[in-house]
Amino acid sequence: MTIAHTNGATNGATSSSWSTGVHGITINDGDLVVIVSNANGAGHTFEVEAGFTDVVTDGIGGGESNTYNIQYLVAGGSEPTSYSGTISSSQLVTTIINVFTSTTGWATPALDAGPTLNAEESSASNAHLNTGITVADNSVAIATFFEDGGSGQANAVDNSYGGIESAVSGRTTATAFRIFTTGGATGDTTITSDNPTRLWHTQHLSFKESAGGGATEEHFLMTLGVGQ
Repeated sequence: MTIAHTNGATNGATSSSWSTGVHGITINDGDLVVIVSNANGAGHTFEVEAGFTDVVTDGIGGGESNTYNIQYLVAGGSEPTSYSGTISSSQLVTTIINVFTSTTGWATPALDAGPTLNAEESSASNAHLNTGITVADNSVAIATFFEDGGSGQANAVDNSYGGIESAVSGRTTATAFRIFTTGGATGDTTITSDNPTRLWHTQHLSFKESAGGGATEEHFLMTLGVGQ
């Protein structure tokens, strides 16, 4: 059994909808699709794409105003060349999409651990720590980063994570991942950006295969963000 990362893509615009744009990623039956969204303004409602499972919606406190969302899908049959959904008002929106493939399929539900929140709501920094989680054998862990500002791209990640996707459209949003053949504690994972950012949240989560097996890299992950 093997997990592999197919590809990732980013998109950003001022709009009343989040959108991956035409992502250019080949999505096959059974692939894992994860969407992470970050929007300027408090209290947004993110439309969940048909067939997706809503994971979390939250916003950064400390006087900042943004809202972010994570949702995922195990693809079935033909998938569209883009995904989109409404938000509560027209804002700067950043979207990141990633795709993972498993040779044995994904568990039901595919989400295994998290999301686990870490929040910095008092001071700016360029190091964004994802609190460690405990993952199953043959799983993929995804570290995320959402900020209420857009001053710098994420350009590094530690703890053997990789595959950084980073986008700035008023709000910096980023994802990285690591595939685990043997489960256990991941340890903390830090995504670093090239400039100090405003206040931020991270959410750490993992998805597992339906049965044991080895792991290679192929995933579908999508992140959305909105900035002012």
